[in-house]
Order: sequence, then C-alpha cells, then structure tokens
Amino acid sequence: MVLGFDSVFSHAINPIIIDHIRAVEGEVVAEAYFNRKNCDYAAVIEQLRLERPDVIITTQGNSLSNQFFEAIAQEDEQIQSIPIFTLGANSASRIHKIVSASVSPSMVISACRYISIRLL
Repeated sequence: MVLGFDSVFSHAINPIIIDHIRAVEGEVVAEAYFNRKNCDYAAVIEQLRLERPDVIITTQGNSLSNQFFEAIAQEDEQIQSIPIFTLGANSASRIHKIVSASVSPSMVISACRYISIRLL
C-alpha cells in the first residue's frame, strides 16, 4: 500500500516507488492521496484489513503523518503489526516522537534526511 500527501513530492516519488516494487514482482494493493481537508483514513484502514499488505509506504507530510499514526494506533494488533516505511521531510527525532506516542517504534522505518535519485 502506497500513501501520499496530495502534493508535487508525493505525486512525483510514489510512481517511482511503485515502479520499483513492480520491477521486483511486488504488488501494490492500493494507492491513496490525502490533503488537509480530506484525511479520513477509515477507507485505508478497511483496505488494510482486507488486503493485509506486507508494508505500508507513506510519503505524507508531517501533519498527515501524525494523523495517520494516530489512526493506526486506534486499531487492533493486526493493523498495528504492518510495518510502515515513511519517506519525506520528517526528521528522525520527530518520527520517534510521533511513533512512540502511537504505534510500536520497531514497526516504523524512516528515510527522512537524505534522498538521492539518479535519473538515467
């Protein structure tokens, strides 16, 4: 499952992520974008229940990441046990604060400071 903020960053990076997933014969079971006016995660949580993805990849911004982690924290262990890979402008210390307040820190991987993309 790939989630993103309705922004240039997410709309640019998510297709690259999806291409890489498919290149290794992975399957993207859902893709969704949110903005500050539309951040109801109920449909995403329901998809998580139905699809049981191996990982959630999110390129959402700071405020939406907070809301997403809080939504996950309200769910049962089945949903909370899905690893989350967050990619974006969040600092490592901010991610730690968000995660430790909501979901298990061992379930979240953050690549937040350095992103290097080489275009061929």
